[in-house]
Amino acid sequence: MVRITIWNNQMTAKKKIIIVDDDPGFLKMLKMRIELEGYDCEGHSAAFVIDENSFSEEPDLIIIDRWLSDVDGIEWAGLIKENFPDLPVVIVTALKSIIKKPDPRFDRIHPKPIDWEVLLEDIEDLTDVIRLAPELTADNSANHLLLERRGS
Repeated sequence: MVRITIWNNQMTAKKKIIIVDDDPGFLKMLKMRIELEGYDCEGHSAAFVIDENSFSEEPDLIIIDRWLSDVDGIEWAGLIKENFPDLPVVIVTALKSIIKKPDPRFDRIHPKPIDWEVLLEDIEDLTDVIRLAPELTADNSANHLLLERRGS
């Protein structure tokens, strides 16, 4: 599925993102902020069993808190990658010491507090979003569309 945004016609096919964080305030804020960008988000406060029956519709990306109350988020990310190797996983953490360390269990890691611009760029890159943006004509009307591919 490809997310397409056409500003004048409001046509959108949304990418699905699952967010797992045991802090209800942070979960709500993260979910709302990502939904504002046009993504379909599903929030969970705890890890859940990951297997071929885990999703009614496989997500395009999962965002996981590093320290969940019931499981280590990075260990759980490793289980996700074992079952779904192509599914992008982003870790969010308040623990600064692991930010620079590459790890095959996740694709990106973001420190808290979140830098929204960087996180949203990573979400677009990892979900391979294709955006249709209006190309402004001389009179600034959006009569044409310009195809952009992030990360290319």
